[in-house]
Formats: sequence, C-alpha cells, structure tokens
Amino acid sequence: SGLSLPAAAGERPVKLHVDVTAVADANVFRVPDNNSDPQLATRGLSGRSDRSSTVRFGLRGDKSYALQRFTFDVGQSSTKYDKFKFLDREAFNYQGVWYWQLTPRLSGTLSTDRSESLTGFDDTQTLAPNFRVTRNQAFTVDAWLFGGWHLLGGASESEQKSTSAFAAQPDSTQTSSEFGAKYIAASGSSLSFTQRLREGKNAGVFAPASFIDNQFTVRESELAGAWTLSGKSSLNARLTRISREHPNIPQRDFSGYAGDLRYQWTPTGKLAINASANRNLISFTPDTSASYRVDDTFSVSPVWTVASHTSLSLTALHRTSDFLGPVVPVAGPPRRDTQRSLQLAASWTPHAKVTFRASVQHDRRQSNDAAFNYDNVVTNLSALLVF
Repeated sequence: SGLSLPAAAGERPVKLHVDVTAVADANVFRVPDNNSDPQLATRGLSGRSDRSSTVRFGLRGDKSYALQRFTFDVGQSSTKYDKFKFLDREAFNYQGVWYWQLTPRLSGTLSTDRSESLTGFDDTQTLAPNFRVTRNQAFTVDAWLFGGWHLLGGASESEQKSTSAFAAQPDSTQTSSEFGAKYIAASGSSLSFTQRLREGKNAGVFAPASFIDNQFTVRESELAGAWTLSGKSSLNARLTRISREHPNIPQRDFSGYAGDLRYQWTPTGKLAINASANRNLISFTPDTSASYRVDDTFSVSPVWTVASHTSLSLTALHRTSDFLGPVVPVAGPPRRDTQRSLQLAASWTPHAKVTFRASVQHDRRQSNDAAFNYDNVVTNLSALLVF
C-alpha cells in the first residue's frame, strides 16, 4: 500500500518554475450581451474587453527519505491589466504535503495549502474586484488491515476570507472529520465508503430578520469506486448524500445527492478521450430567493498527441445551475442558468525545460433572469520554463 515512488534517479528534487501568461478577455466583467460598456465611465474607462499578463515564479520540490515523501509548490504571481488596472493583483500561493508512512500497513498525509484568487465576476455581478484567500490544513490516515481492506480516517481545518463581503458565499471557518473503509482488489479496482462531519462558522453578524445564520453543520455519506475496465479504459464514480443544517435558521437547511462519473478511454497510443458527468450542491445565499445551488455538469475532452512533443485537445462543457431553497415565496420559477463552453488548446514542449501553451475558449451563459446572461471569448498564450 505504498503511496508513491521516489523521483527518478538523477532528477533534481527542487526546481524553479517561471510561467508567463498573456490573456485577451472579450468580456472581463461577464456583463449581458446588450451591455457593450459595463458603466466604468467614472474611472475614465470604456468597453468591456481587456488584455492582461501574469508572471509567476515558483519553487517545486519532491523528495523521498526512506518511507517518507515530501512535496511542495510555492509561488508568487503578479497580474497586470492594460486598461482595468484596478484589477491588478499580487498573489502568494503554496501547497505542501508530507506522505508519511510508519510501516507498510500504516500511512497517510499531512498537508497545508494557501490559495489567493479573484472571485469570478459571473458570480459577484459587480464591477469591483473581490479577492479570496483560502487556507487548508489536513491530516489523513490509511491503515491496511488484511487482504484488500483498509481503514480510513482524517481531520481538517479550513478558512476562507474575501476582501469584500460576498453574501452568496460569506467568509467562514470550518473543521471536519471523516472515517471510512476501502477495499482494493488485486486488479487495482477499489470501493470505499466514507462518513464526514463538517462544522463551520460564518463571519459577520447573526441576522435572523434576513435569515442569516452564523453557524452550520454538514454531514456527508459517500460511496466511491474506481474500476479498470480494460487495458485501455477506466471508470471512476462517486455518490455523496449531503445534508446541511443551520441551528438558528432552519429555513436555510438543505439536503440532496452529489456525485460524479468519469470515464477514460485510450483507443490508440495517440488518442485519449475523457468524459464526465458531475452534480454538485453548493451553499449559495445571495438573498432570500435561494439558499443553495445545484450544478449539473457534463463534459467530454479528446486529447490527441500529434507528435512526441505536441498535443491538441478539445473540451466541450455543458452546465445547468438551479438556485433553490427560497426562504420566502418568490414570484415565478427559481433562477436557472445554462452554460456552454468550448475550448481548443495546444501544447508544445520543444525541450524538457520549456513548454508553450495556447488556447481559445468560448463561454455562453443563458438564464431565465436576463441580468445573468453573458457571452465571452478568452484567448490564452503561455510559456513555462523549468530550471
């Protein structure tokens, strides 16, 4: 039940990565089609498109000592816009994992990470930037009992903070624990069952009049499996029962099923096809019209290895989002969004230390609330250098 193999002999355990990216975004603020100018005249700006560039410097490490393995990725990035300069930002992200192993039968992970990102304007529906910082610490344990049976456990703590209040997903802190069992067959296929409990607190004032609670509890029961169907295909599946409760504002409670199904098929040595179906339940409280969001996503992505250093991929995605759980009656049907995305990407690695990437993506969201419609094209060019 080893977690991973050490890096290949002669490979340096620590590497410097420099990633330079240029982006052309036709609709930065994701405004509706009939809004050619997102009303930034007070800033002396017009139009809704812009170009930006991001430079990221980072160190990545992967080192094994006996049964232990340590990995980390630390990076500082700087993003600059040509026109909407108030969106310029610096971000410091890191991730570190200790894959610990006491005996061949007892192993696990100890991890920490920090990510800093711009909350999507498609969610915030504002012209002001909102930067979100997320921190996580987690501990997991895997005890190999006998045969293919494993006992699983874990605990984690997370924190989410934004520079501006975002009512739909407020700042919060969470602690969670989990336990379960997993069976791994000799073929590598596996089946597991896990129970999770998350307890959280939302930052801000408890406001019963607005149906805003500052506490919540989430219980999850998850069944997951992975199967090797043949030498060229595999299937991964997950089904999770989610129940979220608010002790002071039960009107915000919700429950339902989430899950995903992923199929990977490699019909030839140069062609791989990935298909997936996913359902996700997300707490989302923009106002009293909804308490949560249900996302149903379907995607397919063929990847063609044109030559040993060149690949092309096409990704098609379809997502429907239903905003449910109103705490007061609403007139008409609940909000429902449909998003379609199509991306064409190319990658070229002329040298082991140099990779060039290019992509163009078209997104279109249609909603029964016209204020949430938008159409957009994003072009991305990047170069990655490894030292």
